[in-house]
Amino acid sequence: MAFRFGLIGEHISSSLSPVLFSWAFQNTGLSGSYTLYDFPRRLARSFLLQARISWDGMNVTAPHKDLAFSLCDELTDSALSVQAVNTLVRKQGKLVGHNTDVAGFRYALEQKLEIASRAERVLIIGTGGAARATMLAVAQLLTPTEIAIASRRPADAADRVSSVLPAPYAPVMLTHTKARKRLHEFDIVVQATPVGHLSSPGFPLDPPFAFKPGALVYDLIYSPRKTLFLESAQSFGAVTENGLVMLLAQAAESFQIWTGKPFPLEHAVRELLPELRNS
Repeated sequence: MAFRFGLIGEHISSSLSPVLFSWAFQNTGLSGSYTLYDFPRRLARSFLLQARISWDGMNVTAPHKDLAFSLCDELTDSALSVQAVNTLVRKQGKLVGHNTDVAGFRYALEQKLEIASRAERVLIIGTGGAARATMLAVAQLLTPTEIAIASRRPADAADRVSSVLPAPYAPVMLTHTKARKRLHEFDIVVQATPVGHLSSPGFPLDPPFAFKPGALVYDLIYSPRKTLFLESAQSFGAVTENGLVMLLAQAAESFQIWTGKPFPLEHAVRELLPELRNS
């Protein structure tokens, strides 16, 4: 049996997902294909509805995660918590939505746990599906005293963000201006917006700003491998990480959901990740 998987999103020509799944097929003895579908919002709905009859599994990336959430017949707990879907699977004619970004970012944090476990203040920039997944992962794995969320319109995003975090956490909503002024206070900073991607260059917060030396700074973007935001963080002595580890871990979760067979994640981290970092 040859599996048919794919990814739908916008500006995804630089996605490494086809490389990951090709590697997974080769290392698990399975066969299949993984195709990119770069569709604008106006075409995404009809395409996703076809997924229930045409595909074995579909990944979803920005800006279609909220749309995918709304189209599913069934939702897993992680998708319900985050209110976004990044992985679709067919089950008895129904479209089932998962969110593997939560597990993906939790795994990324675990790789830096010696630093992350000491964090008292965490800032997440963005309120989209990926940002909400990182919020939940932080709350599940760590015990910070503050989880702050930077948004261009914090009042509009507050209710949706608040529903993601379990008790006793209540997010501190910040405007971008306040986040920029407080950036140096945070032990972990997660950049979870598209700004800085090859298709949307720039900074998610307007410079100038300063990072806390020794802070752990993530940018979920991996094209380019080092964004301007990460370059700036590094110049202040922060420990930086792009989105590659999270990408690998969430792909591993999707692969197992779709095939029922484990993705050799640790093998991929040892063998594939260095190649991706240098590509």
